[in-house]
Amino acid sequence: MGSLHNRNKEEFVHFINMHIRDEASAGLIQKLEKPPGRKPRAKLVAQSKWFNNLDSKDKEMVSQIIHESIDEALFGLLAVLDGVSAIDEKPGSEWKLIYKNKDQEKLLNDIETESLHDLYNDLTLED
Repeated sequence: MGSLHNRNKEEFVHFINMHIRDEASAGLIQKLEKPPGRKPRAKLVAQSKWFNNLDSKDKEMVSQIIHESIDEALFGLLAVLDGVSAIDEKPGSEWKLIYKNKDQEKLLNDIETESLHDLYNDLTLED
């Protein structure tokens, strides 16, 4: 996986993929199948009724669309953190994402190394 620095970047992107992307997608599908709580929001109940009336092929298509939507959002966020998509137009401003523990401090969005959004894109293209 490369140097320790790159492994930290890759671990961060893998964490996002597993614990944010995959869990968000699975969680939303579960909510659509069976809205949680004693009195779920009316909007979610209506979405659930629609979703549960779909055949399995259409449910799979919805699942794929959810994955794509999450991928687009996370890719956009990582592009902002990498500094290639600006949300702050002030000259000289930048976002810094730092991994820190008692032994080390690493800049994860260092522009001199592979970008987070490219690592994420490479990872999710496999799906």
